[in-house]
Amino acid sequence: MKSFIILVVCFFAWSSAAETKPGRFLSLPVPQKCANHTIDFTFNGHNYFYSGTEDGNDQFTFDKARQYCQQFCTEPISLETEEEFDLIVNFMKRGKIPYLWTSGRNCPSGHCPVNDQRNSTWRWLGSGQPIDASQNIPDGWTKRPWSYTGHFKWTQPDNAEFRLNGSTEDCLALLYNVYKDGITWHDVANDHNETNGETYSWLYGRNLCREYCMDAVSINTQQENEFVKRFMNKKEIKALWTSGRSCDFPGCNGTFKGDILINGWFWSADLNAIEPANKINKGWTYNPWSQTGHNKKPQPDNAEFEVNETKEACLALFRDVYEPAVGWHDVACYQEYHVLCEDSPKQFNYRGHNYFFTGHVPELANKRYDWLDARNLCREYCMDATSIETQEENNLIYRLIQQHDIPYIWTSGRLCDFAGCENRTDLIPKNIFGWFWSANREKIQATNQIPNGWGYNPWSKTGHKKKPQPDNAEFDINQTAEACLSVLNNVYGDGIAWHDVACYHEKPTICEDSEELLNYVAATNPGIRL
Repeated sequence: MKSFIILVVCFFAWSSAAETKPGRFLSLPVPQKCANHTIDFTFNGHNYFYSGTEDGNDQFTFDKARQYCQQFCTEPISLETEEEFDLIVNFMKRGKIPYLWTSGRNCPSGHCPVNDQRNSTWRWLGSGQPIDASQNIPDGWTKRPWSYTGHFKWTQPDNAEFRLNGSTEDCLALLYNVYKDGITWHDVANDHNETNGETYSWLYGRNLCREYCMDAVSINTQQENEFVKRFMNKKEIKALWTSGRSCDFPGCNGTFKGDILINGWFWSADLNAIEPANKINKGWTYNPWSQTGHNKKPQPDNAEFEVNETKEACLALFRDVYEPAVGWHDVACYQEYHVLCEDSPKQFNYRGHNYFFTGHVPELANKRYDWLDARNLCREYCMDATSIETQEENNLIYRLIQQHDIPYIWTSGRLCDFAGCENRTDLIPKNIFGWFWSANREKIQATNQIPNGWGYNPWSKTGHKKKPQPDNAEFDINQTAEACLSVLNNVYGDGIAWHDVACYHEKPTICEDSEELLNYVAATNPGIRL
Protein backbone atom coordinates (compact mmCIF):
# COMPACT_ATOMS: atom_id res chain seq x y z
CA MET A 1 0.00 0.00 0.00
CA LYS A 2 1.13 3.55 -0.66
CA SER A 3 1.20 6.88 1.13
CA PHE A 4 0.22 10.12 -0.52
CA ILE A 5 1.00 13.78 -0.01
CA ILE A 6 -1.53 16.12 -1.59
CA LEU A 7 -1.19 19.04 -3.94
CA VAL A 8 -4.06 21.51 -3.74
CA VAL A 9 -5.70 24.09 -6.00
CA CYS A 10 -7.67 27.15 -4.84
CA PHE A 11 -11.21 27.36 -6.09
CA PHE A 12 -14.65 27.20 -4.50
CA ALA A 13 -15.37 23.71 -3.17
CA TRP A 14 -18.07 21.64 -4.89
CA SER A 15 -19.17 18.67 -2.84
CA SER A 16 -22.05 16.37 -2.07
CA ALA A 17 -22.74 14.94 1.37
CA ALA A 18 -23.61 11.63 -0.27
CA GLU A 19 -20.07 11.47 -1.66
CA THR A 20 -18.41 11.21 1.74
CA LYS A 21 -18.36 7.97 3.72
CA PRO A 22 -20.76 7.63 6.67
CA GLY A 23 -19.40 9.40 9.72
CA ARG A 24 -16.91 11.45 7.70
CA PHE A 25 -17.55 15.15 7.05
CA LEU A 26 -15.78 17.84 5.10
CA SER A 27 -14.05 20.61 7.04
CA LEU A 28 -15.11 24.23 7.25
CA PRO A 29 -12.59 26.83 6.05
CA VAL A 30 -10.25 28.47 8.58
CA PRO A 31 -10.14 32.19 7.61
CA GLN A 32 -6.56 32.74 8.78
CA LYS A 33 -5.33 29.76 6.76
CA CYS A 34 -7.27 30.89 3.69
CA ALA A 35 -5.59 34.27 3.84
CA ASN A 36 -2.03 33.22 4.64
CA HIS A 37 -1.25 29.86 3.03
CA THR A 38 1.79 29.36 0.79
CA ILE A 39 1.42 29.79 -3.00
CA ASP A 40 3.80 27.55 -4.96
CA PHE A 41 2.62 28.61 -8.43
CA THR A 42 -0.35 30.03 -10.36
CA PHE A 43 -2.08 28.65 -13.46
CA ASN A 44 -5.10 30.14 -15.30
CA GLY A 45 -5.88 32.39 -12.35
CA HIS A 46 -5.81 29.58 -9.75
CA ASN A 47 -3.26 29.45 -6.96
CA TYR A 48 -1.66 26.08 -6.11
CA PHE A 49 0.25 24.98 -3.07
CA TYR A 50 1.86 21.71 -2.10
CA SER A 51 1.09 20.34 1.35
CA GLY A 52 4.73 19.26 1.68
CA THR A 53 5.70 22.94 1.52
CA GLU A 54 3.15 23.95 4.14
CA ASP A 55 3.29 21.00 6.55
CA GLY A 56 6.41 19.01 5.73
CA ASN A 57 5.91 15.29 5.38
CA ASP A 58 2.39 14.95 6.77
CA GLN A 59 0.47 12.14 5.06
CA PHE A 60 -3.28 11.95 4.50
CA THR A 61 -5.98 9.55 3.45
CA PHE A 62 -8.15 10.84 0.61
CA ASP A 63 -10.88 12.12 2.95
CA LYS A 64 -8.40 13.77 5.29
CA ALA A 65 -6.61 15.31 2.32
CA ARG A 66 -9.84 17.05 1.31
CA GLN A 67 -10.42 18.18 4.89
CA TYR A 68 -6.89 19.56 5.02
CA CYS A 69 -7.32 21.51 1.76
CA GLN A 70 -10.69 22.92 2.69
CA GLN A 71 -9.22 24.58 5.77
CA PHE A 72 -7.38 26.78 3.23
CA CYS A 73 -10.50 27.43 1.09
CA THR A 74 -9.13 25.01 -1.51
CA GLU A 75 -9.65 21.49 -2.87
CA PRO A 76 -7.18 18.85 -4.05
CA ILE A 77 -6.30 19.37 -7.71
CA SER A 78 -8.72 18.64 -10.55
CA LEU A 79 -6.73 17.91 -13.71
CA GLU A 80 -9.23 18.85 -16.40
CA THR A 81 -6.77 19.80 -19.15
CA GLU A 82 -3.58 18.26 -20.50
CA GLU A 83 -1.78 21.57 -19.97
CA GLU A 84 -2.60 21.50 -16.25
CA PHE A 85 -1.61 17.84 -16.00
CA ASP A 86 1.77 18.56 -17.66
CA LEU A 87 2.30 21.42 -15.20
CA ILE A 88 1.81 19.06 -12.25
CA VAL A 89 4.00 16.38 -13.86
CA ASN A 90 6.88 18.87 -14.12
CA PHE A 91 6.31 19.99 -10.53
CA MET A 92 6.46 16.38 -9.29
CA LYS A 93 9.64 15.73 -11.28
CA ARG A 94 11.38 18.83 -9.92
CA GLY A 95 10.42 18.00 -6.34
CA LYS A 96 10.90 14.22 -6.75
CA ILE A 97 7.41 13.76 -5.29
CA PRO A 98 6.47 10.05 -5.44
CA TYR A 99 2.68 10.43 -5.34
CA LEU A 100 -0.14 12.94 -4.92
CA TRP A 101 -3.84 12.83 -4.20
CA THR A 102 -6.20 14.57 -6.61
CA SER A 103 -9.89 15.34 -6.07
CA GLY A 104 -10.84 12.50 -8.45
CA ARG A 105 -13.39 10.07 -7.01
CA ASN A 106 -15.42 7.16 -8.36
CA CYS A 107 -18.98 7.79 -7.16
CA PRO A 108 -21.73 5.16 -7.19
CA SER A 109 -24.55 5.87 -9.62
CA GLY A 110 -26.75 8.68 -8.38
CA HIS A 111 -24.28 9.94 -5.78
CA CYS A 112 -22.69 12.52 -8.06
CA PRO A 113 -25.43 14.77 -9.47
CA VAL A 114 -23.59 15.84 -12.62
CA ASN A 115 -24.87 15.34 -16.17
CA ASP A 116 -22.34 13.23 -18.08
CA GLN A 117 -23.05 12.00 -21.58
CA ARG A 118 -20.25 9.41 -21.26
CA ASN A 119 -21.96 7.87 -18.20
CA SER A 120 -18.66 7.91 -16.29
CA THR A 121 -18.92 7.38 -12.54
CA TRP A 122 -15.62 9.20 -11.95
CA ARG A 123 -15.77 12.90 -10.96
CA TRP A 124 -13.48 15.73 -9.99
CA LEU A 125 -14.99 16.56 -6.61
CA GLY A 126 -13.20 19.89 -6.63
CA SER A 127 -15.09 21.10 -9.71
CA GLY A 128 -17.89 18.57 -10.18
CA GLN A 129 -16.79 17.75 -13.72
CA PRO A 130 -16.75 14.17 -15.05
CA ILE A 131 -13.53 12.20 -15.61
CA ASP A 132 -13.11 10.05 -18.69
CA ALA A 133 -12.12 6.63 -17.31
CA SER A 134 -12.60 4.81 -20.61
CA GLN A 135 -9.77 3.33 -22.65
CA ASN A 136 -9.96 6.35 -24.97
CA ILE A 137 -7.87 9.52 -25.06
CA PRO A 138 -9.95 12.28 -23.40
CA ASP A 139 -11.38 15.01 -25.61
CA GLY A 140 -8.83 17.75 -26.18
CA TRP A 141 -5.87 15.60 -24.99
CA THR A 142 -3.08 14.00 -27.02
CA LYS A 143 -2.49 11.11 -24.62
CA ARG A 144 -4.39 8.98 -22.11
CA PRO A 145 -3.33 10.06 -18.58
CA TRP A 146 -4.41 6.80 -16.91
CA SER A 147 -1.59 4.28 -16.56
CA TYR A 148 -1.40 1.24 -18.81
CA THR A 149 -0.25 -0.91 -15.88
CA GLY A 150 -0.48 -1.40 -12.09
CA HIS A 151 -0.21 -4.04 -9.38
CA PHE A 152 -1.66 -6.78 -11.60
CA LYS A 153 -0.20 -5.21 -14.77
CA TRP A 154 -3.72 -4.19 -15.82
CA THR A 155 -4.74 -0.88 -17.40
CA GLN A 156 -5.97 1.69 -14.88
CA PRO A 157 -8.45 2.06 -13.29
CA ASP A 158 -8.51 -1.63 -12.25
CA ASN A 159 -9.74 -1.72 -8.61
CA ALA A 160 -6.84 -4.10 -7.89
CA GLU A 161 -6.87 -3.83 -4.11
CA PHE A 162 -10.45 -5.09 -3.95
CA ARG A 163 -9.14 -8.45 -5.15
CA LEU A 164 -6.50 -8.44 -2.43
CA ASN A 165 -8.32 -7.30 0.69
CA GLY A 166 -11.80 -6.05 -0.25
CA SER A 167 -10.84 -2.33 -0.24
CA THR A 168 -12.34 -0.40 -3.16
CA GLU A 169 -9.92 1.71 -5.20
CA ASP A 170 -12.28 4.65 -5.69
CA CYS A 171 -9.85 7.59 -5.42
CA LEU A 172 -7.54 9.04 -8.07
CA ALA A 173 -3.85 9.57 -7.30
CA LEU A 174 -0.81 10.47 -9.37
CA LEU A 175 2.04 7.97 -8.97
CA TYR A 176 5.59 8.75 -10.07
CA ASN A 177 7.05 5.70 -11.86
CA VAL A 178 5.87 3.31 -9.13
CA TYR A 179 5.15 0.70 -11.78
CA LYS A 180 7.84 1.96 -14.20
CA ASP A 181 5.13 3.87 -16.06
CA GLY A 182 6.18 7.50 -15.58
CA ILE A 183 3.82 9.93 -13.83
CA THR A 184 0.33 8.60 -14.46
CA TRP A 185 -3.15 8.32 -12.97
CA HIS A 186 -4.05 5.35 -10.76
CA ASP A 187 -7.14 4.36 -8.84
CA VAL A 188 -6.20 3.91 -5.17
CA ALA A 189 -8.07 2.97 -1.99
CA ASN A 190 -9.21 5.94 0.11
CA ASP A 191 -7.49 4.84 3.32
CA HIS A 192 -3.88 4.78 2.13
CA ASN A 193 -1.79 6.78 4.56
CA GLU A 194 1.14 4.49 5.38
CA THR A 195 4.62 5.80 4.72
CA ASN A 196 7.52 4.91 2.46
CA GLY A 197 6.11 2.66 -0.27
CA GLU A 198 4.50 -0.78 -0.50
CA THR A 199 3.79 -2.76 2.68
CA TYR A 200 2.18 -6.16 3.14
CA SER A 201 1.11 -8.71 5.70
CA TRP A 202 3.58 -11.60 6.11
CA LEU A 203 1.60 -14.04 3.95
CA TYR A 204 0.75 -11.51 1.26
CA GLY A 205 4.40 -10.38 1.18
CA ARG A 206 5.47 -13.97 0.55
CA ASN A 207 2.81 -14.39 -2.14
CA LEU A 208 4.01 -11.21 -3.86
CA CYS A 209 7.54 -12.65 -3.99
CA ARG A 210 6.17 -15.92 -5.33
CA GLU A 211 4.67 -14.05 -8.31
CA TYR A 212 8.31 -13.60 -9.35
CA CYS A 213 9.32 -17.23 -8.59
CA MET A 214 10.95 -16.03 -5.37
CA ASP A 215 10.12 -16.00 -1.65
CA ALA A 216 10.67 -13.73 1.35
CA VAL A 217 14.32 -13.66 2.41
CA SER A 218 15.79 -16.39 4.66
CA ILE A 219 18.82 -15.17 6.62
CA ASN A 220 20.98 -18.22 7.18
CA THR A 221 24.38 -16.56 7.66
CA GLN A 222 25.84 -13.55 9.44
CA GLN A 223 27.12 -12.29 6.08
CA GLU A 224 23.58 -12.32 4.68
CA ASN A 225 22.26 -10.61 7.81
CA GLU A 226 24.84 -7.84 7.43
CA PHE A 227 23.81 -7.40 3.79
CA VAL A 228 20.13 -7.01 4.75
CA LYS A 229 21.04 -4.56 7.54
CA ARG A 230 23.04 -2.42 5.10
CA PHE A 231 20.12 -2.54 2.66
CA MET A 232 17.67 -1.35 5.34
CA ASN A 233 19.98 1.47 6.44
CA LYS A 234 20.60 2.61 2.88
CA LYS A 235 16.89 2.62 2.01
CA GLU A 236 15.87 3.94 5.47
CA ILE A 237 13.44 1.04 5.88
CA LYS A 238 11.95 0.77 9.37
CA ALA A 239 10.57 -2.78 9.17
CA LEU A 240 11.15 -5.69 6.80
CA TRP A 241 9.52 -9.12 6.57
CA THR A 242 11.56 -12.29 6.28
CA SER A 243 10.31 -15.84 5.63
CA GLY A 244 10.88 -16.64 9.32
CA ARG A 245 7.95 -18.39 10.99
CA SER A 246 7.18 -19.94 14.36
CA CYS A 247 6.13 -23.59 14.01
CA ASP A 248 2.98 -23.12 16.09
CA PHE A 249 0.45 -24.65 13.67
CA PRO A 250 -0.91 -28.21 13.18
CA GLY A 251 1.80 -30.61 12.07
CA CYS A 252 4.55 -29.05 14.18
CA ASN A 253 4.10 -31.36 17.16
CA GLY A 254 7.42 -33.03 17.89
CA THR A 255 9.23 -31.12 15.14
CA PHE A 256 10.94 -28.80 17.61
CA LYS A 257 11.85 -29.73 21.17
CA GLY A 258 11.40 -27.49 24.19
CA ASP A 259 9.86 -24.03 24.26
CA ILE A 260 8.40 -23.22 20.81
CA LEU A 261 8.88 -19.50 21.45
CA ILE A 262 12.65 -20.01 21.73
CA ASN A 263 13.31 -23.19 19.73
CA GLY A 264 10.45 -23.37 17.24
CA TRP A 265 11.49 -20.96 14.48
CA PHE A 266 12.31 -21.89 10.88
CA TRP A 267 12.76 -20.27 7.48
CA SER A 268 9.59 -21.17 5.61
CA ALA A 269 11.17 -20.41 2.22
CA ASP A 270 14.09 -22.84 2.39
CA LEU A 271 12.90 -25.17 5.20
CA ASN A 272 15.97 -24.59 7.39
CA ALA A 273 15.54 -24.45 11.18
CA ILE A 274 16.56 -21.23 12.95
CA GLU A 275 18.93 -21.70 15.88
CA PRO A 276 17.39 -21.25 19.37
CA ALA A 277 16.69 -17.57 19.92
CA ASN A 278 18.59 -17.43 23.24
CA LYS A 279 21.87 -18.59 21.69
CA ILE A 280 24.37 -17.17 19.23
CA ASN A 281 23.92 -18.95 15.91
CA LYS A 282 26.65 -21.34 14.83
CA GLY A 283 29.15 -19.40 12.72
CA TRP A 284 27.90 -16.03 14.02
CA THR A 285 29.65 -13.62 16.40
CA TYR A 286 26.43 -12.10 17.77
CA ASN A 287 22.77 -12.96 18.39
CA PRO A 288 20.64 -11.31 15.66
CA TRP A 289 17.51 -11.30 17.85
CA SER A 290 16.96 -7.90 19.45
CA GLN A 291 17.49 -7.62 23.19
CA THR A 292 14.45 -5.41 23.63
CA GLY A 293 10.96 -4.78 22.27
CA HIS A 294 7.50 -3.59 23.24
CA ASN A 295 7.80 -5.19 26.69
CA LYS A 296 11.50 -4.25 26.96
CA LYS A 297 12.34 -7.97 26.93
CA PRO A 298 14.71 -9.93 24.66
CA GLN A 299 13.07 -11.15 21.46
CA PRO A 300 11.08 -13.21 20.71
CA ASP A 301 8.62 -12.31 23.48
CA ASN A 302 5.12 -12.80 21.93
CA ALA A 303 4.22 -9.38 23.34
CA GLU A 304 1.03 -8.80 21.32
CA PHE A 305 -0.54 -11.97 22.71
CA GLU A 306 -0.78 -10.26 26.10
CA VAL A 307 -2.58 -7.34 24.47
CA ASN A 308 -5.12 -9.02 22.16
CA GLU A 309 -4.27 -12.76 22.21
CA THR A 310 -2.69 -12.55 18.74
CA LYS A 311 0.47 -14.65 18.44
CA GLU A 312 3.63 -13.01 17.22
CA ALA A 313 4.45 -15.90 14.90
CA CYS A 314 6.35 -14.17 12.06
CA LEU A 315 9.90 -12.80 11.95
CA ALA A 316 10.65 -9.22 10.91
CA LEU A 317 13.69 -6.97 11.09
CA PHE A 318 13.21 -3.58 12.78
CA ARG A 319 15.56 -0.63 12.30
CA ASP A 320 15.80 2.00 15.06
CA VAL A 321 12.38 1.13 16.48
CA TYR A 322 13.18 -0.13 19.99
CA GLU A 323 16.95 0.41 19.84
CA PRO A 324 19.35 2.29 17.56
CA ALA A 325 20.16 -0.79 15.49
CA VAL A 326 18.69 -3.45 13.16
CA GLY A 327 17.44 -6.53 15.01
CA TRP A 328 15.14 -9.51 14.64
CA HIS A 329 11.67 -9.33 16.22
CA ASP A 330 8.71 -11.68 16.50
CA VAL A 331 5.65 -9.89 15.12
CA ALA A 332 1.97 -10.70 14.55
CA CYS A 333 1.69 -11.88 10.94
CA TYR A 334 -1.13 -9.47 10.04
CA GLN A 335 1.11 -6.43 10.47
CA GLU A 336 2.11 -4.73 7.21
CA TYR A 337 5.77 -4.14 6.35
CA HIS A 338 8.07 -4.17 3.35
CA VAL A 339 9.34 -7.53 2.13
CA LEU A 340 12.70 -8.50 0.62
CA CYS A 341 12.45 -11.31 -1.95
CA GLU A 342 15.02 -13.95 -2.79
CA ASP A 343 15.17 -17.22 -4.74
CA SER A 344 12.49 -19.86 -3.99
CA PRO A 345 12.80 -23.27 -2.19
CA LYS A 346 15.31 -25.82 -3.48
CA GLN A 347 15.70 -29.26 -1.96
CA PHE A 348 17.91 -30.90 -4.56
CA ASN A 349 19.17 -30.27 -8.07
CA TYR A 350 19.33 -32.54 -11.12
CA ARG A 351 20.70 -31.50 -14.51
CA GLY A 352 20.24 -27.81 -13.75
CA HIS A 353 16.67 -28.14 -12.42
CA ASN A 354 15.76 -27.43 -8.80
CA TYR A 355 13.26 -29.67 -6.98
CA PHE A 356 11.41 -29.62 -3.68
CA PHE A 357 8.82 -31.83 -1.98
CA THR A 358 5.77 -29.87 -0.77
CA GLY A 359 5.50 -32.04 2.35
CA HIS A 360 8.84 -30.66 3.55
CA VAL A 361 7.57 -27.07 3.54
CA PRO A 362 6.26 -26.75 7.12
CA GLU A 363 3.16 -24.71 6.32
CA LEU A 364 2.31 -27.17 3.51
CA ALA A 365 3.33 -30.31 5.43
CA ASN A 366 -0.19 -31.59 6.13
CA LYS A 367 -1.81 -30.31 2.96
CA ARG A 368 -2.87 -32.42 0.00
CA TYR A 369 -3.93 -31.27 -3.45
CA ASP A 370 -5.78 -32.67 -6.39
CA TRP A 371 -3.65 -33.03 -9.52
CA LEU A 372 -4.44 -29.58 -10.96
CA ASP A 373 -4.02 -27.72 -7.67
CA ALA A 374 -0.70 -29.49 -7.10
CA ARG A 375 0.52 -28.17 -10.45
CA ASN A 376 -0.75 -24.68 -9.69
CA LEU A 377 1.05 -24.67 -6.32
CA CYS A 378 4.33 -25.49 -8.06
CA ARG A 379 3.70 -22.89 -10.76
CA GLU A 380 3.71 -20.12 -8.15
CA TYR A 381 7.45 -20.82 -7.92
CA CYS A 382 8.06 -20.98 -11.72
CA MET A 383 8.00 -24.75 -11.29
CA ASP A 384 5.59 -27.55 -12.17
CA ALA A 385 4.83 -31.03 -10.89
CA THR A 386 7.81 -33.20 -11.76
CA SER A 387 8.22 -34.89 -15.17
CA ILE A 388 10.26 -38.08 -14.72
CA GLU A 389 11.98 -38.53 -18.08
CA THR A 390 15.07 -40.58 -17.21
CA GLN A 391 15.85 -43.57 -15.01
CA GLU A 392 18.39 -41.48 -13.08
CA GLU A 393 15.73 -38.87 -12.29
CA ASN A 394 13.27 -41.62 -11.37
CA ASN A 395 15.81 -43.10 -8.95
CA LEU A 396 16.30 -39.70 -7.30
CA ILE A 397 12.54 -39.41 -6.76
CA TYR A 398 12.33 -42.99 -5.49
CA ARG A 399 15.13 -42.42 -2.94
CA LEU A 400 13.39 -39.30 -1.62
CA ILE A 401 10.11 -41.21 -1.24
CA GLN A 402 11.85 -44.16 0.42
CA GLN A 403 14.02 -42.13 2.82
CA HIS A 404 11.09 -40.05 4.08
CA ASP A 405 8.44 -42.79 3.89
CA ILE A 406 6.24 -40.67 1.60
CA PRO A 407 3.10 -42.68 0.70
CA TYR A 408 2.47 -41.05 -2.69
CA ILE A 409 3.08 -37.99 -4.86
CA TRP A 410 1.60 -36.41 -7.95
CA THR A 411 3.68 -36.00 -11.10
CA SER A 412 2.77 -33.89 -14.15
CA GLY A 413 1.86 -37.09 -16.05
CA ARG A 414 -1.53 -36.94 -17.77
CA LEU A 415 -3.63 -39.12 -20.10
CA CYS A 416 -4.59 -37.39 -23.35
CA ASP A 417 -8.32 -38.10 -22.99
CA PHE A 418 -9.68 -34.58 -23.41
CA ALA A 419 -10.87 -32.49 -26.37
CA GLY A 420 -8.29 -32.46 -29.15
CA CYS A 421 -7.00 -35.94 -28.41
CA GLU A 422 -9.86 -37.91 -29.98
CA ASN A 423 -8.50 -37.90 -33.55
CA ARG A 424 -4.89 -38.70 -32.67
CA THR A 425 -4.23 -42.12 -34.16
CA ASP A 426 -0.70 -42.12 -32.68
CA LEU A 427 -2.28 -42.29 -29.20
CA ILE A 428 -4.19 -45.52 -29.79
CA PRO A 429 -4.58 -47.52 -27.64
CA LYS A 430 -4.75 -44.68 -25.11
CA ASN A 431 -3.73 -46.71 -22.08
CA ILE A 432 -0.42 -47.56 -23.80
CA PHE A 433 0.44 -44.62 -26.06
CA GLY A 434 -1.78 -41.81 -24.70
CA TRP A 435 0.30 -40.54 -21.75
CA PHE A 436 2.41 -37.36 -21.69
CA TRP A 437 4.18 -35.00 -19.26
CA SER A 438 1.92 -31.94 -19.06
CA ALA A 439 4.71 -29.75 -17.65
CA ASN A 440 6.72 -29.90 -20.88
CA ARG A 441 4.24 -31.64 -23.24
CA GLU A 442 6.64 -34.53 -23.94
CA LYS A 443 5.11 -37.94 -24.68
CA ILE A 444 5.64 -40.75 -22.18
CA GLN A 445 6.95 -43.91 -23.82
CA ALA A 446 4.65 -46.92 -24.25
CA THR A 447 3.42 -48.07 -20.86
CA ASN A 448 3.80 -51.80 -21.63
CA GLN A 449 7.50 -51.61 -22.48
CA ILE A 450 10.76 -50.73 -20.77
CA PRO A 451 11.46 -47.12 -21.84
CA ASN A 452 14.49 -46.50 -24.04
CA GLY A 453 17.56 -45.95 -21.84
CA TRP A 454 15.95 -47.54 -18.81
CA GLY A 455 16.69 -50.90 -17.18
CA TYR A 456 13.14 -51.48 -15.93
CA ASN A 457 9.53 -50.44 -16.53
CA PRO A 458 8.52 -47.84 -13.88
CA TRP A 459 4.81 -48.66 -14.23
CA SER A 460 3.58 -51.05 -11.52
CA LYS A 461 2.76 -54.64 -12.41
CA THR A 462 -0.32 -54.59 -10.18
CA GLY A 463 -3.03 -52.37 -8.68
CA HIS A 464 -6.63 -52.40 -7.46
CA LYS A 465 -7.63 -54.96 -10.11
CA LYS A 466 -4.32 -56.84 -9.75
CA LYS A 467 -3.48 -55.88 -13.34
CA PRO A 468 -0.44 -54.06 -14.76
CA GLN A 469 -0.71 -50.27 -14.69
CA PRO A 470 -2.28 -48.22 -16.11
CA ASP A 471 -5.61 -50.06 -15.69
CA ASN A 472 -8.24 -47.30 -15.25
CA ALA A 473 -9.61 -49.29 -12.30
CA GLU A 474 -11.77 -46.58 -10.75
CA PHE A 475 -13.81 -46.21 -13.92
CA ASP A 476 -15.37 -49.62 -13.21
CA ILE A 477 -16.33 -48.43 -9.72
CA ASN A 478 -17.77 -44.93 -10.31
CA GLN A 479 -17.11 -44.09 -13.99
CA THR A 480 -14.24 -41.72 -13.07
CA ALA A 481 -11.27 -42.03 -15.42
CA GLU A 482 -7.84 -42.59 -13.90
CA ALA A 483 -6.23 -39.92 -16.07
CA CYS A 484 -3.37 -38.65 -13.87
CA LEU A 485 0.00 -40.22 -13.03
CA SER A 486 1.01 -40.72 -9.39
CA VAL A 487 3.96 -42.49 -7.80
CA LEU A 488 2.71 -44.78 -5.00
CA ASN A 489 4.89 -46.22 -2.22
CA ASN A 490 4.10 -49.94 -1.88
CA VAL A 491 0.34 -49.36 -1.68
CA TYR A 492 -0.29 -52.68 -3.46
CA GLY A 493 2.79 -54.48 -2.14
CA ASP A 494 4.60 -53.52 -5.36
CA GLY A 495 7.33 -51.21 -4.05
CA ILE A 496 7.59 -47.66 -5.36
CA ALA A 497 5.96 -47.55 -8.79
CA TRP A 498 3.86 -45.50 -11.22
CA HIS A 499 0.06 -45.77 -11.15
CA ASP A 500 -2.80 -44.17 -13.06
CA VAL A 501 -5.08 -42.43 -10.53
CA ALA A 502 -8.25 -40.34 -10.78
CA CYS A 503 -7.20 -36.68 -10.80
CA TYR A 504 -9.52 -35.60 -7.95
CA HIS A 505 -7.57 -37.55 -5.32
CA GLU A 506 -5.46 -35.36 -3.04
CA LYS A 507 -1.72 -35.89 -2.61
CA PRO A 508 1.48 -33.89 -2.06
CA THR A 509 3.79 -33.34 -5.02
CA ILE A 510 7.41 -32.78 -5.97
CA CYS A 511 7.92 -29.48 -7.80
CA GLU A 512 10.53 -29.12 -10.54
CA ASP A 513 11.82 -26.00 -12.33
CA SER A 514 9.79 -25.12 -15.42
CA GLU A 515 11.88 -23.66 -18.25
CA GLU A 516 8.73 -22.25 -19.81
CA LEU A 517 7.67 -20.35 -16.69
CA LEU A 518 11.20 -19.19 -15.84
CA ASN A 519 11.59 -17.82 -19.37
CA TYR A 520 8.18 -16.12 -19.16
CA VAL A 521 8.99 -14.33 -15.90
CA ALA A 522 12.45 -13.33 -17.21
CA ALA A 523 10.91 -11.91 -20.40
CA THR A 524 8.17 -9.95 -18.60
CA ASN A 525 10.40 -8.64 -15.77
CA PRO A 526 13.60 -7.23 -17.33
CA GLY A 527 16.56 -7.33 -14.96
CA ILE A 528 15.03 -9.84 -12.52
CA ARG A 529 17.48 -12.38 -11.07
CA LEU A 530 16.04 -15.91 -11.14
